[in-house]
This record gives sequence, C-alpha cells and structure tokens, in this order.
Amino acid sequence: IRRMAPKLIERLPHSLLILDNATYNRIHGENNMVAIKSRMHNQAYVHLRKKLGALPEFCIIDQFVQKSSYYRYLQKERDVVYDIHFETKAEHTYPAVAAASVIARYAFLRCFDRMCERYDFHFPKGAGKQVDTAIAAFVSRHGKEALYQVGKLHFANTRKAL
Repeated sequence: IRRMAPKLIERLPHSLLILDNATYNRIHGENNMVAIKSRMHNQAYVHLRKKLGALPEFCIIDQFVQKSSYYRYLQKERDVVYDIHFETKAEHTYPAVAAASVIARYAFLRCFDRMCERYDFHFPKGAGKQVDTAIAAFVSRHGKEALYQVGKLHFANTRKAL
C-alpha cells in the first residue's frame, strides 16, 4: 500500500476526504456511522465532479448501506450525486474501487503515522487488553482531554478511560 498508493494518486483522478478523530467525535452524537459515510462518499463524488468537469458515466460505491437509505441520509445535503451503482465487494470486480481502497488505506496510514509522531506514542490498533493498557498510558502521559484528538470516544475501550 505504501509503495503503490503514491503511484495511483499520481495517475488517477480522485477525491480524498479525511475525517479526523476530533471532528468525528463532534459529529457522531448526531450522526451514525452510516450517515457519516454516506455524506463523505457523496462529497467525494461532488469534489470529483468539480475536478473533472463531469463524472464518468458509471459511478460505483462499495455498498455499505442500501441505496434507498444512502439517499435518505443525504436528504439535507445541498448537492447530491445520483445514478450511482451500489455493489458489495465491488473491489473484486472494479479496479477503480480497489484503487480507491488502496488510496484510502494509504491516507489512513499516513494520518496514523503523523498522530504517533505528534504524540510520540505507539497506538495499537483494534481492541483488547493491549489497547486498554495503551489508552491508560496515553491518558497518564497526555491527559484525558487529548483522547478527543486521537480516539473515538464512543468506543468501549476509550469510554473506560474517561
């Protein structure tokens, strides 16, 4: 991913949106994860349309929600991209979706690396005892307020530390 993504970014038109933890924590109380993902996918297509002048004839989303629910979450959005094909496991069929997944993962890894550097701290991914121990060490070193910047506050292991 770290080797291939820069080549894809250089060659493929794309729109990359990053939702940092502080913003996620601020909006999550009023928006579930599916609503957030729906808005971000739509916004990526809106940005891509502006960048290209028009979208390709065939647009696809790796399905994470039913199409009708996706558009229901976008009811209050000013600009909505319609005529999108929804398909589960789309990365297996469509190289563009696979490339988008690689670019997104690369962006996540880079943000994660910067977060580790900023706090001079190794953040284990996932859940379990090792994560609980790391969260306690992080809070001891940086304070509970810093959790807002580095973690999702509604996750069980983060809630325990608050």
